[in-house]
Amino acid sequence: MNNDAMIGKKGIVIKEINSTEEVGQVKVAGELWSAITINDEKIKINEIVKVTKVDEKGKVNVSRKALQPKPIKKEVKTETDENKE
Repeated sequence: MNNDAMIGKKGIVIKEINSTEEVGQVKVAGELWSAITINDEKIKINEIVKVTKVDEKGKVNVSRKALQPKPIKKEVKTETDENKE
């Protein structure tokens, strides 16, 4: 898989990622990649991550936070809406 195609893909951590101490490893689309985090978060083995960038050395930047769903806006009915029904 080429580097640009990696961005946005989900993977699983094979070797703990702790970018302040050492490079970790993730498995994405059946391939093993060296991995770091851009915000120095510590990510444990078996956690699911999302690839946010691939650097010039072929290391993937990953994040757990990129997987968090965006809040859903709830439609709120007003009294005026209820009177229309």
